Amino acid sequence: MHFVFDVDGTTSFNGMTIEPEVCEAFRQLIAAGHTVVLASARPIRDILPMLPADLKDITCIGANGALIYEDGEVRVRAVIDAEAFNRVRELILEHTVDFVADSSRHYAYSLPHNHFLIERIDVNQLDTRVEFAQLKHATKVMMLNITDRALHQFLHDEVSKLKVEVAEHDDPTGANIDLTAAGVHKQAALTELLDGTPYIAFGNDTNDIEMLQGASYAVAVGPKEEIIALGDTAVDARGQAVAHAIDVLVGNIPVEV
Repeated sequence: MHFVFDVDGTTSFNGMTIEPEVCEAFRQLIAAGHTVVLASARPIRDILPMLPADLKDITCIGANGALIYEDGEVRVRAVIDAEAFNRVRELILEHTVDFVADSSRHYAYSLPHNHFLIERIDVNQLDTRVEFAQLKHATKVMMLNITDRALHQFLHDEVSKLKVEVAEHDDPTGANIDLTAAGVHKQAALTELLDGTPYIAFGNDTNDIEMLQGASYAVAVGPKEEIIALGDTAVDARGQAVAHAIDVLVGNIPVEV
């Protein structure tokens, strides 16, 4: 069976590493003949440093489905339409919106110096930071820390007119809008990667909705009611709770399913 896991808020709760208990559960899954896939909003370069050395060959979906890491190689599934990307860049610059924008091997960002994301970006210096104007295309753009409701609504309305996939979520610093190419999300990448075979999914946030809906069995992690409603079961947002749920499923699902 394929086991698919979101990262932040599902298998990592410190933003820097996958929880040790969860890593051990991954090892047990792999030893039992199952497949482990990570599916994250992060680009691949920001997922891999979270894993211990013996798990760095795990298949990963990055940038909400725009990137796939398999057999040690990163491939780009889709980039944002050029006209849409230019309009998003205009909106960011015109309204001085904090952002992180990624292409296949380059990235640009503008964040407060103490923002929690800065220490998580390109920890191993795998890609190159450039000026926003130098970024020729983007696999994913995050508009961040939007605290003004009117601005948030305006940005939402504007990006909804474009050929992009929109995922919105909140964190302690404000509202965030994540953009990928139209039709690109975790579930679409999973369909391509797994060739439509069944999978079990663990997720906690709105960018996991399609992935949870498409799963043969879904585990909702954390307190969000809209996510819990999609789960066949729900667990607390703790490493031990997620690892226990994995152990229970391994005991009930034969490898050949």
